[in-house]
Amino acid sequence: MDLRLLKVSLPDGNIGQREIIYHPGAVAVVPILPGNKIVLVKQYRKAAEKIMLEIPAGTLERGEKLLNCVHRELLEETGYKAKKIKKILHFYTAPGYTSEIIHIYKAEGLSFFGGKTDADEFIKTEILSKNELKKLYKTGKIVDSKTLIALMAVNLI
Repeated sequence: MDLRLLKVSLPDGNIGQREIIYHPGAVAVVPILPGNKIVLVKQYRKAAEKIMLEIPAGTLERGEKLLNCVHRELLEETGYKAKKIKKILHFYTAPGYTSEIIHIYKAEGLSFFGGKTDADEFIKTEILSKNELKKLYKTGKIVDSKTLIALMAVNLI
């Protein structure tokens, strides 16, 4: 990531300042097991000061292709490999201050191989049914935006 303070021309002719975080982009994936069970990850998020329940996701490495990143993050965070991956959508996370785009995918035909998280990641997986997801959504237990958007896009909440 790269934080820059920029001078911008405003519509009224004045000059303003904007702080922009340039981000390489990220992927996130909805791993679907038979019976519409979903693999989510739990991890502590410092910015939120809480443990969050999320779909697996990660930042693109320089020059990395989107699908390679999806496969890498899915295996690292959940231990699963997918036979079928389909792009669902992409969106800007917060275009007021960052260029970050998250690309959302759906993964099916999963086989478990065991995960190898990064040294600074402490992740636990949770396998939940569609009904459990809906309950967590309705009670405000899922609050991560990429997860909410992705689960809505694939009609799981």
